Amino acid sequence: MRPFIFDFKRSFLRISTLLFLIVFAVAGIGIAYTIDHGIGNQVDIKYSVIGYSEVNGNHLRVTAMTIGPNGDPASGVKVSVLNSNNTEMASGTTNSSGEISFNLPLQQKIIPLALIVYQENGLNISEFLHLQNETFYYSSPYTNEPFFSPGVNINSFSSFLVSNYFPNGSVKLYVSTLLPVSLYYNVTDKVSLSATRGFGNFSLKNSHFIANQSLGIRSYMINVRHHPSTLLFYFLAKPINSSQYTNSITNYEVTSGSPISIDELTGFESSFSLYAEFFPIIFLYLAYSLLAKPRGTGALEFLLSKPITREEIFINRFLGGAITAFVSSGVFMIILSIALLSITGTFVGILPTLYIFIGLSLSLVAFYSLMFLIGGAVKSSGTFLGLSIFAYVFFLFIEPSLFFVLDLNGIHILKYEDYFSFAAPLAFMENLAGKSLSSIFTSFYYNAPLEVIDVALWIFVPVIIGYILFTKILEKRKLIKNK
Repeated sequence: MRPFIFDFKRSFLRISTLLFLIVFAVAGIGIAYTIDHGIGNQVDIKYSVIGYSEVNGNHLRVTAMTIGPNGDPASGVKVSVLNSNNTEMASGTTNSSGEISFNLPLQQKIIPLALIVYQENGLNISEFLHLQNETFYYSSPYTNEPFFSPGVNINSFSSFLVSNYFPNGSVKLYVSTLLPVSLYYNVTDKVSLSATRGFGNFSLKNSHFIANQSLGIRSYMINVRHHPSTLLFYFLAKPINSSQYTNSITNYEVTSGSPISIDELTGFESSFSLYAEFFPIIFLYLAYSLLAKPRGTGALEFLLSKPITREEIFINRFLGGAITAFVSSGVFMIILSIALLSITGTFVGILPTLYIFIGLSLSLVAFYSLMFLIGGAVKSSGTFLGLSIFAYVFFLFIEPSLFFVLDLNGIHILKYEDYFSFAAPLAFMENLAGKSLSSIFTSFYYNAPLEVIDVALWIFVPVIIGYILFTKILEKRKLIKNK
């Protein structure tokens, strides 16, 4: 058995290492459960609704479609219309197509009516109808609302409701319209601010035709294939033989890389951030047990009395710990990914997960390298513990506070904080993971080669200095030269 493999087994199979790994894995599962439970509690409104009302003589016809959390029309949903006195004027349940229609007597005064869509938990939603020709929609938290849409708007002739986003960038679109319109869409990976300011800013140039639609509610599946990044959809309804139109923009990113939601992505980040912040304690302990303690208690001299050199001890024990960093991070990421998939039903994706795994592993190796620098520089195990604990506390708490205070005082260097921390590899890989999930992802990283150099310096410089100090290689060369 190679010596560094033996040292890896001594590092990874320690009770403290395994216990910490179990604790963080359980914490990750707990966070996944908390996110799933929290999302479930936040989503009180289960059904979305889209529809229209039209005046027909002395009656008002109201047509609505309810849409369930799966993005499909929901049947059997109770819907009522109440007058201004909260008296029920009409009630019924949606049919197999998710639709319901009411034919109501038109009141003399223009007093809004309330269209009530009943939810299973009693937290119902309502839309006000102004007794005129109008379209309306209400999107539940299950549905991604648009940046801009007329919503409930007097004399508006079309409303859009996106019910489903799919990993390949496709969307399921519902359109409610009062007159024959031509429907178009465009897709981009850039947000156009001018397009969110109202009517007339959406150009037909380079847009794609969806269909011609007459009065009513219809759904469409818009497929965008082989698109490499985040998609934003622009929708337009142009009345046939008219120059006016209604436009809308999807609010949330449609990411072709992963269907994971913002809440789930935040939970995933919280889980590995917790691991990244506190698991280095194990590597502080490993450096103490494998390097500093033997040197401080005299056990190193006993080891050196055997056919082994200082160089071999330092290299093998550093390699053993480095392998432990990769194995521990791999086990943690596998457990976390399986937990998220089984509890929330989502998976971040292989490439982002791989980036985070590499970042976590290299950050632990960088910290371990720093501990070996301290271990190589001091002879007392007590001094090692004092300096190593201070270094850990400094990078975890003191350094971020210093950068924050400097930023508040006009020295804007907060964005360079990650360069000066052993966690630089994770920050760099988080940047790559974010870009693989979304092209709109922004960060403080501007120069990838510089990031690679920074990561390499954090890993190799401390361990090389520690190696020189521990092995006393300079002293040996000086003695040889003097002889």
